[in-house]
Amino acid sequence: MTELIKKLLLLLMMTSSNPVFSQAEAPLLNSCGIHPKAAHLAQLIIQHDEQQRFHLACHPTLALTAAKKAKAMASNQRIEHNLDYSAPNALLESHGYFLPAAFLPTSNQVESIAGGSKTAEKTLYNLKNSKNHRSHMLGLTDFHQGQIHIGVGYHYNPDTPHEHHWVVHIAEPRRNLVAKQSIDYQQIINDFPSKHKAPTRK
Repeated sequence: MTELIKKLLLLLMMTSSNPVFSQAEAPLLNSCGIHPKAAHLAQLIIQHDEQQRFHLACHPTLALTAAKKAKAMASNQRIEHNLDYSAPNALLESHGYFLPAAFLPTSNQVESIAGGSKTAEKTLYNLKNSKNHRSHMLGLTDFHQGQIHIGVGYHYNPDTPHEHHWVVHIAEPRRNLVAKQSIDYQQIINDFPSKHKAPTRK
């Protein structure tokens, strides 16, 4: 989604007779990541010197699914792929991002996760030290190079073992089928405060 299209979409929604979010809340709708830290990590991955993909674009549906997964990891206090959802592939498809038919709903070809690091830079460093995550991040195989969309989620909760929870969704849409951007904008606003401030320790 280009910047012009994003601006037109935001303008249309904010000036409609029944807008779902205010102008102050509009920055939430970042197609790379709902939280600024998530959007920053997405840009680090896209612009990385070792990135092998010719094209990697942010996708708002993946930003939403990654944010929901990061929040779920914090709620469950575990850094795991299978939590509230059967598997990462199923999570994406349940939000309208349809994967190639060969991608089983019970599998994961789209998700990398991390916990414990405060910054996007440190998180990317840690992910790169894992062979499978590194290939997923940087498109080091023909399979991963076919994945052209990215969205990143971040959730902070000081009352959990890891505190900082990160999710990267990089995926390939099903051929001849446009990945739907079925986003519940009001739910985004309800779940993710616009100030993006981490809670303070008591």
